[in-house]
Amino acid sequence: MPIPYSHSFGYPWKKVVYFERCLSKSYWLWRRNQALVVPTLLSGSIAVLSQSIFIIFGIVLLVDLENNGTLSQMVAFVTKAAYSSALSIFFSRAVFYPFLILIGSAVISTVVVSILVNGFVLSAEYVSYRKALEGRRVSVGEAIYSVKNKWMAMAWTSVLSILITYSPIGLAWISVAYSLYSSSGNPLALFGSLVFLLIGGVLSLLMSFFVMYSTISVAIEDVSGFAAIRKSFQRSSSYFGTSLTYAVVRIVSIAAIFGIGIFGQFIGVPLTSLASIALTVVLVPVLHLAKTAIYREMTIPSPMEYKTCETSVIFDLFRGPYAKYIISILGKGLRTLGRFVFGTRNLIYHFCSALAFLVGVYVGSYVAIHGLASVIFTLGYQPGQINPTILKAVPLSEGFDIFFHNWQVSLSTALSGIWFVAPSLVTLGFNGVILGVVYHLTPTPTMFVAAIFPHGIIELPAFIIAGSTGMKLGVAFLRTRKSKTDTVAGEIVDSARERFYVVARETIYVLVGLAILFLIAGFIEGNITPMIMRAAGWH
Repeated sequence: MPIPYSHSFGYPWKKVVYFERCLSKSYWLWRRNQALVVPTLLSGSIAVLSQSIFIIFGIVLLVDLENNGTLSQMVAFVTKAAYSSALSIFFSRAVFYPFLILIGSAVISTVVVSILVNGFVLSAEYVSYRKALEGRRVSVGEAIYSVKNKWMAMAWTSVLSILITYSPIGLAWISVAYSLYSSSGNPLALFGSLVFLLIGGVLSLLMSFFVMYSTISVAIEDVSGFAAIRKSFQRSSSYFGTSLTYAVVRIVSIAAIFGIGIFGQFIGVPLTSLASIALTVVLVPVLHLAKTAIYREMTIPSPMEYKTCETSVIFDLFRGPYAKYIISILGKGLRTLGRFVFGTRNLIYHFCSALAFLVGVYVGSYVAIHGLASVIFTLGYQPGQINPTILKAVPLSEGFDIFFHNWQVSLSTALSGIWFVAPSLVTLGFNGVILGVVYHLTPTPTMFVAAIFPHGIIELPAFIIAGSTGMKLGVAFLRTRKSKTDTVAGEIVDSARERFYVVARETIYVLVGLAILFLIAGFIEGNITPMIMRAAGWH
């Protein structure tokens, strides 16, 4: 019999919410409605978007410094260990002003864009969870299209929650800095600062607990801002036991996942990327869905509809039906990938993706020739040396880590296309920049070919295809902004939206199909490429 946590606070008239039932129901909802994974995958596009902004401003800065000759001068002074001269050039008008303007603009743009995009992602996530808990089937297209539903309310509520959560620790750091500055590093002031930081950290932790339901209340109760935060405070305090149980389970489970990744490094089995995929695809969706289920149960008077399942979660995940489901999904993914790659309507997307990559290669080669390669050599890069991580890893394990990492990057690259197409192209361009720079860091063309092409002949086209899907997804989403409705059989149909649903589903299945290509490329890169590199002169 589950423990009625909320009933122990002396409110016999209050509905009892069982954590175990909400978690179990959430798992099986996630299990039978895999589109609920998509909003969590979409959250990875925020990092891609932020990275894209810094890439653009960073490349502009490098090119500007090279054009006015200051980059080469700084490199020359650093090479001679004349750091004071290098610093004087850095703080000159020709360097410091462009640096301040461009990097400052990148930071401001990233903060503003991240706030807005986070609102979109939270809307897609919790609106989809609400629909699933109400018994509705959520398609991939509906899950992504839900970014439009409550994005502004989500963004505003999220910003307020972050400010409330981190204000105590932020004020503590400011007070510590002032105290240490005014006391000139007095040991007693240092001890007092540590105590102050501890208090600020505890208060921030408490605030994070009480605002944990704020964005969920936007989706469930149609409130926002301070009203949503007030609802969160009321629910988390009234149902303190259930909320605390969820918080502990979330912290412990995420810590366990990261612990597995750290443990893998000690035994030579890289598991970080696998842990990240497990966190994104399984743990976060199920736990966030459980938190939404808990909040929803707090708000409705009727008892929770709960059916026990004869199949255990462990059996379902590792030994039973879920493995068969994954195999069938992989089959659909490969078929969809084939149709997408050879579809004539998609040639324009393939061309643009390949062009973005080639432009990146040219830019990387340009900045490498004009100073960046010299900077990297000055920082201690050893040309012709194989990455020690690959050599120390347990055989076959490194290939799986590379596979999971590259597949996760492809997921973020494709889904970031929904934000006005550009991030997918910028990410491809950045991969091209890296390739262009690496070419000029490699002693000979033969060594470069040996290091890149054994696995790159599969991996690079796979990344370009991921960029193509991102472009197509973004274009389809943009068309929904100017969509027109038609009446078919007495029902109003939004043709652009329906088209977007089809493209969204195609995108996810293409990415599933790409997993096979990245698995093959990862195996080659982790196990075969190092042998070819040694034969070509690498050490």
